[in-house]
Amino acid sequence: MLPSERHSPFAAHEFVANLTLLFSEHPLLERPAVAKAAGFDRVEFWWPFGKDPDPRPGLIDAFVSSVQRSGVQVVAMNLFAGDMQNGERGVLSYPEHTAEFRRSVEIGMEIGERLGIRLFNAPYGHRLPGLPADLQDETAAANVAFAMRSARRIDGTILIEPLSGMPHYPLKTTDDAASLINKIKNESGLDNLGLLFDQYHLAVNGEDLEQAISRHGDLVEHVQIADVPGRGEPGSGSANIQDLINAFIDRDYSGQFALECIPADSTEEALRRLHEEVSGWTVASPSSAAVTASKIRVEQELLTDLPPVRPIEPEAVAERIRASGRLLVVLDDDPTGTQAVTGVPVLTAWSVEDLRWAMRQDSPTFFVLTNTRSLEPDQAAARNRAIVASLVAAARSERRAFTLVSRGDSTLRGHFPLETDVLGHALAEHGEPPVDGVVLCPAYVDAGRLTVDGVHWIRTDQGMLPVGASEFARDAAFGYSNSDLAAYAEEKSGGRWRRSEVLGIGLDDIRLGGERRVSELLQTLRSGRLAVVDAACDDDLRVVALGALAAEESGRRLLYRTGPSFVRARTGQGASLPLSAADLFKEGVAAPHGLVVVGSHVSLTTRQLTALRTMDGIRELTLDVAELLDAGRRDAHIARMANAVLRDLDTADVVIQTTREVVTGGDAATSLAIARQVSAALVEVVRTVTAARVPRFIVAKGGITSSDIATDALRVRRAWVRGTMLPGIVSAWTGVDGNVPGVPYIVFAGNVGNDDALAHVVNVLRAEP
Repeated sequence: MLPSERHSPFAAHEFVANLTLLFSEHPLLERPAVAKAAGFDRVEFWWPFGKDPDPRPGLIDAFVSSVQRSGVQVVAMNLFAGDMQNGERGVLSYPEHTAEFRRSVEIGMEIGERLGIRLFNAPYGHRLPGLPADLQDETAAANVAFAMRSARRIDGTILIEPLSGMPHYPLKTTDDAASLINKIKNESGLDNLGLLFDQYHLAVNGEDLEQAISRHGDLVEHVQIADVPGRGEPGSGSANIQDLINAFIDRDYSGQFALECIPADSTEEALRRLHEEVSGWTVASPSSAAVTASKIRVEQELLTDLPPVRPIEPEAVAERIRASGRLLVVLDDDPTGTQAVTGVPVLTAWSVEDLRWAMRQDSPTFFVLTNTRSLEPDQAAARNRAIVASLVAAARSERRAFTLVSRGDSTLRGHFPLETDVLGHALAEHGEPPVDGVVLCPAYVDAGRLTVDGVHWIRTDQGMLPVGASEFARDAAFGYSNSDLAAYAEEKSGGRWRRSEVLGIGLDDIRLGGERRVSELLQTLRSGRLAVVDAACDDDLRVVALGALAAEESGRRLLYRTGPSFVRARTGQGASLPLSAADLFKEGVAAPHGLVVVGSHVSLTTRQLTALRTMDGIRELTLDVAELLDAGRRDAHIARMANAVLRDLDTADVVIQTTREVVTGGDAATSLAIARQVSAALVEVVRTVTAARVPRFIVAKGGITSSDIATDALRVRRAWVRGTMLPGIVSAWTGVDGNVPGVPYIVFAGNVGNDDALAHVVNVLRAEP
């Protein structure tokens, strides 16, 4: 096998669990929850309805609900394969079963849409006596093409699998399957067809697996494994599965490895043995190129053939806002939502008096930093309820009407739809009108986060990538699988919002129909129905803002979940020029050197740190996460770091970070708790340093980090957003109160900018005013 240069430890729960074969001691509908409890996040199924190709809706709903309640992600599912208990292995090539197969495709795509499944295996079927092979092959090709067309609407892929142990099954090798796949692709003109590489079946059939990967690895979309002989868990036989995994990843395979094995005893015992077996493995880490290769689109191609942009001046929106008299109150789940605006107040506290202060300022908008992205769900809900109570009281005291925006991440992380649900209920509890509709608009134009045809994209160095294929979708606390916003909403709401029932406002509506069309669509919302909104530029968002204002004026009560760009459009602002040193230091310079605090661990931040290290006059200090999580060593380690920062600030700009390897827990709640402990340590260091010395500037890298530093380390309650350090990204605040009022505080999200962005910001902050 090919050697790997990129290795990391491996754990059994990183496999996909095949829930048709594993946990079979439990009823099928209980297995998703049992698998989740055993540590698996991803699962797969054979056709869940046995020999019934057209199960009644109640059975489908029960299956979908069991998955949604469990929290696992189904990555692959077989389509109807006939009576497998009596030896059938598919009906794809059976002319008399075409209607049954195609009905199962329709049901499979419905389930896939609801659960985010994107891989569908279509077992071929045996050669039938008395039926010409050519006729069976023609039937199979037509049925596969039908399945491919059906799967395209949910970005799905059909799989073809060679099998063993079935003398009349015609596909026994990867060559057999590859020939069929290439033939159907050429004849149909479609490309969403791939190879399911079942290591067990291929090994039993005597295939040279290394050669098979070399010849056909580019066709492989999914890999299933079991040991040989016996089809038990890895380690129960003689197959070298560790090398197989490395061989795939060294070819930049970015798919999953599924355990399709049969335990010799209980699944619990098989997994115990498996954990022991894989504890010593090291496997290759897939390169980022593998993840993006099949998903990347050239931005110009993505935006080609769209209707022409409908230009709207920011002042047109500002004028409507002044006429309405309504305040836009933005509840920001981390501080990075302010990076698209300038000259607006921001609060890190939400007492009635703080909110009344913000309402009295000369601004149509203000932000309340909730920092709920760093909290567990029940804490986030409680905080949102508390803020609404204070907000309603403040608004009645000041006699101001307001509209609420729940500002979330432009890469779709955060407590959604929990926050909009809680806000809607809390408003009603305090006597505000019920919410008619929730508007999801995550676009962040300046950072290249665009929504086209309902699919959310992010700009990368290679091109435009669907957000569901990005590293952000694999977030330990807020992961997801769908890039289509309606499917994402169904996924995150547990099916409460069905994809088919979500209102889509597309670029045709925005650019051809304009404000009137957008308003008409929004006025159809009732009872909290969700709308998802396209946007590829600021003008699109200004059209949406005008349409939303018109819908609100007509009496619709809308609640928004948005990225930063919508807030700018809805505030009546346009993009502003980046700030200079002269803008930042109008009141003078407090000290010669500044502090850069890094809490973000995304790969972009790591690359930005690498670029920063090439500059002169940088000292770097690292908090060891292992020591921070050790109660006996934590306090002494923090004290040493604070003293080191104070010492080094005499002669250099100081970077303080935590060890770059992310430490996560066994579930989302534990991962959040670890992140909170690490962030608290950074806060303690900065609080100690700023109590002893005022730095020239403070840069906080990462959303949770920048919130915690502002509120807990610097004690800021009220501040002003002065503008951005880079075009449309990276905000600069100055505190009205707190430990270091007037000192530039730079809120730098972990996931924005190019590799040189952090170095550029530090250079601006170093410059003479």
